[in-house]
This record gives sequence, C-alpha cells and structure tokens, in this order.
Amino acid sequence: MRFCAFLICLFVSYSAQASVSWHSITPEIQFLQQQNKLRFYDSNQVLIEGKECALMFDASGNFAEVEKLAVQLKKRLKTPLCYLVASHYHDDHLLGLAVLQAEFPEAKLIVHQQVATEFVAMQQALTDKLDGYEKSIELSYQRLANQPEDQQAIWRDKLELAKKRLFRWRELTLKPPALSIPEPTQLDLGNYPIVITPYQAHTKGDLTLSADQGRVLLGGDIVDSLPYPGHGTFTRWITTLQGIQKIPH
Repeated sequence: MRFCAFLICLFVSYSAQASVSWHSITPEIQFLQQQNKLRFYDSNQVLIEGKECALMFDASGNFAEVEKLAVQLKKRLKTPLCYLVASHYHDDHLLGLAVLQAEFPEAKLIVHQQVATEFVAMQQALTDKLDGYEKSIELSYQRLANQPEDQQAIWRDKLELAKKRLFRWRELTLKPPALSIPEPTQLDLGNYPIVITPYQAHTKGDLTLSADQGRVLLGGDIVDSLPYPGHGTFTRWITTLQGIQKIPH
C-alpha cells in the first residue's frame, strides 16, 4: 500500500502539496516559494515584469503545478511574457518550461551556451520523465488490488486523472532556445534592465540573473545554504561564489 501511494503522490497528489506562495520583493519582482519541506525536491521561481515585458526564471518540475501557474500568470501579467530563463538543465528547473512554452508560445527560452549545445539531451530528458510517469501509473494499477477495498475507488479516480494528465503532457515539446548565453548579457524588460551571466559551478551550464540595479541576484542552485556542486565541480563552485561576492551591488 505504501509503495503504490508513494507513486501516485508523486504524480497526482503532489500538485496539491506543492502550491507556491507569492512574495513581492520589489514592485517588479515576485518570488514564488515552494513549501519548505520541498526545498530540496523542487525549485522556486521568480517573475520579473518591466513596463514592456515579463520574464520567468525557472519552472517547477511538477507539470500540474506549472499548469496552475500558467493560469495565474494569464490573470496577473500586465505585459507579454517575453522570456523564460532556465538557471540550469536539471529537470526541476528546465523541463517545466515546456508547459509554459505551450501556454506562451511567443516567449523566448534563454539558456547557458553549453545547455544550448547539448539541447537534444534536454529534449530526451523530457521524454524520459514522461516515460517514468507512465511506468508509475502502470505499476500502480498492478498494485491497486492490494489496496483496502474502501480505498480502491479513490485510487482508481486518481489513476484516471494521472492518465489524462499524461495524455495531455505527451503533446509537450521542449522548444529549442532562442537565446544562448556565452557571456554576461543585458536585456531590457521596458525601462527595467537585467543582466544574465553564465557560470560553470553547480553544473556545466548555470545562469544567474541580476536585477534592480544589482541589488537582487537570482542564482538557481549555485547559491544555497546546502553546499551542493551538483554536476559541476567543488572547486569551480567555490570560485564562482567568491566571484559573485566581489561583484559590486
């Protein structure tokens, strides 16, 4: 019972647990924070909106949650969503952007130059993620008979919802980036400049974003209380943090 419940919670019930809270950092910057218990399992997001364009930094790895976010964005945004920025290629930062690409087809994906070079692997990661969901559903159906009789109808409904979501998500594609970043790059969101800077620290393809005249820095998983170089190297990670500390703000 526990194993079956675990699989479905990852796929269906997780969306109810993963609702983010919105925090206004400045009039232009909104911080979308995951529940604290999910901080090592899923990413936070940041929305920046200038006078002409909006930008979303990262997306949750929970596609159901990203669909809910898209609905909120369509109600909240006063300007077009022009840019989607992936801080790096890990699935809880990049793959959910496929959902936003489908909902906001004019938005340009921005990634590190290294990620753009290896983008076929990122697209394959999306397929692999959905294949994993499908296997979870199949296994859960096999274990359904082991559930208490009064719980079987509940879990069957959850499985049907999971199947419908998977069918919808199979239509997603991770569209190639419109901009790859090999060096610090400034963009203007409409009387609101931001700077995107490439690093190789947590992974081989990290991006940071500086906003509010350098007073706000978005660092993805480069900057965290948990020292975690991920797919990068410890030496480069430390060097990057030291370099960021020296940047005048």
